Amino acid sequence: MNQGVLLERYGHRHDRRTAVRAAVLRVGIVMIAMTGCSSESSPVTVSQSNAALTEDQCNFFDVNGSVQVCHHTSSTTHPFSIIRVSEQACIHAHAGHAGDYITSTDPDSTLFDPTCQGQGCLATDAPCDATLPCCDGLTCSNGTCAPQCTLTDLELGAPPNGWRASGTCGEFKLFLFDDSNNLIDPVVGAGLDIPLAPGTHTFGLRGDGFDNNGGSDPGDFFLNLFSSCGNASNLVQGSVFTLGSSTVTVTSFTADSDDDAVSPCSTTPNGSTDIAGSVTLQVGSP
Repeated sequence: MNQGVLLERYGHRHDRRTAVRAAVLRVGIVMIAMTGCSSESSPVTVSQSNAALTEDQCNFFDVNGSVQVCHHTSSTTHPFSIIRVSEQACIHAHAGHAGDYITSTDPDSTLFDPTCQGQGCLATDAPCDATLPCCDGLTCSNGTCAPQCTLTDLELGAPPNGWRASGTCGEFKLFLFDDSNNLIDPVVGAGLDIPLAPGTHTFGLRGDGFDNNGGSDPGDFFLNLFSSCGNASNLVQGSVFTLGSSTVTVTSFTADSDDDAVSPCSTTPNGSTDIAGSVTLQVGSP
């Protein structure tokens, strides 16, 4: 066989081997690149949930006929994707789909969650469910995010008079303290603004003038409570009542005469006997 034929055959074999090596190298580079991208950009996502957005949310968050949704996929590497669908598609294809929830890519929206990490929250009047929490200061009440109840005033009643948190210098003011004995409401004549979030709330109570304010019989003591969600009167230990959509229980209530520590206008003694006690409220979840 002449040299030209040998070179031609060897050249073809060499070209094929070179092409194969190059192809293998390219595949390796692509796989490395894909692995690198995956480790760097895999989305941090919310935990998979059986909760799903509702038809009410599709209607409420409709903007010009469309709704933005974090759609839960079956992918382990990309479990959520942001999609924009029509209101009807939201109702018929995504309401009830486990894991789907309303979102927004608008930084000014409370729903802002561009990577589906569960960062958004539902604003006032938004239909609420288990997919997203209501925003701070709101609670899910009767299916809608609403301002959580706040305690606006508290009266320790003792016939014929009593002590009230909003009392003025000419009245008998009730001073409230937190469970660390810090004064909650130092302003005479002002009401309260204490959020009644679900949980336990304990307040220390103190007022001036036990002897001259009709408080000589501890058995007659009661509480009148005023809140942004409604009022409750004649409360004693064990009383159960409703504020908004939450059930509230007076789990503890005491009041009796005590040494002098406050005066009608300040937390300085004035020589007369005080009334002192405490109350614990258990606020249930809506």
